[in-house]
Formats: sequence, structure tokens, C-alpha cells
Amino acid sequence: MGTKYSWILLLILFGFACSTKETSRSNFSVKLDSLYTSIFPAYIPGAAILVMKNDSILFSKGYGLADIVTKEPISSKTLFNLGSISKTFVANAILILQEQGKLSVEDSLYKYFPDFKNKEIAQRVKIKHLLSHTSGLPDNRQVSKDTVFYLTAKDAENWAPVTKTDTLVFEPGAQFEYSNPAFNGLALIVEQVSGMKWQKFIEENILNPSGMITSTITDG
Repeated sequence: MGTKYSWILLLILFGFACSTKETSRSNFSVKLDSLYTSIFPAYIPGAAILVMKNDSILFSKGYGLADIVTKEPISSKTLFNLGSISKTFVANAILILQEQGKLSVEDSLYKYFPDFKNKEIAQRVKIKHLLSHTSGLPDNRQVSKDTVFYLTAKDAENWAPVTKTDTLVFEPGAQFEYSNPAFNGLALIVEQVSGMKWQKFIEENILNPSGMITSTITDG
């Protein structure tokens, strides 16, 4: 008899704990929703908010507009342009190719870009320097003169001016200087080695295996 009542008590306590947990989660969601509703009114550009704990989604909702012309609202399915976050995917692609034995981060740029104006510079700068923003190569693109062009330019068009440089800003590996065209160069290396567009290589080797089926990369 005592055992029977003990089980009943345990079930009651378990139910209470679950109820308390769900109430706590509900309160959390209400407070978060109230916060982001005040930050992102429905008539302005907004954001998609996701809160996870381990593999569980605690909160997921969109706020504000995805398009101020069409008035399309942001949802949890809205695709965002993540800009330079793509650099991490290009870096991952390089490391995958190294793991496959198809290149080494110790390779010099001359191996992939023998048309460098200054061959000695191309031989001194290595893939690892492009990956770590320590190449010393100058960003000699005329961005200020044609901002629109360089925002939409192909990888080869962004990388070409760098290959014409005759000087380094510093010795490769000696300092850090953030470089956008360095990753255009890395993308071109991925294409040379893999034999496919770097966007396709990333889709097949990173996005799809990771279950990122709605993620896309613009052709650039």
C-alpha cells in the first residue's frame, strides 16, 4: 500500500515539475516577445530571433519588415544576407580540400596565380596568410571611386587588382590587417582545385551535410 502511494506522489511531483517548467518557458517567451516587439515595430526593418538550449528551440519568431517596398514581414524562414560570414565558409572549404590532400595552407600564391606582377611576392605569400588576414597584400582596389561596382563585382574582378601590386604593406605573417579581396582569392583557389564553382563546392560539402537546406550563396 505504501509503495502504491509513493508512486502516486512521485507522479504528482513530476507533473508539477513539468508544469512549472512549461510555465517558466511560457513566461520567458512572453517577456522576450514583448522586448523584441518594442524594439522592432511591424513597420520597420527587423530581425528573426532564435533562442536554443542544446537541441531544443526555446523561442523562434520574426519581427518587422523583410522588404520595406512589398511590406513582407520577417518570419523564422526569412533568408538574410550575411555578408562576410561567408568568409568562414570559404575558409572551411579550403580546410576540407587540405584534408582531402588536394592543397596545403603552406602553398604559395604563385602556385595558383602565376600571373602575379611581382612573382617574388606571390611566392612569399601563402594560403594560410590569406586565411588569417596576415598576407601583407594591400587592398589596392579603387573602391571609393566605384563603390557599386565592387559591391557586385565577381571574385576575379575583386582579386585582379591585388595581383598587380608591386609592394607589401608588411611581411607576410608579421601583422594583421583585415582583407576582403584575400577571400576572393581563396574562393578562386577553391574553384581551381575542386573544379567547380566555390558556391557549389560549399553547398555539396558544407551546407547539405549540415542540413542547411534553405541557405544559399549568391554568385559573385
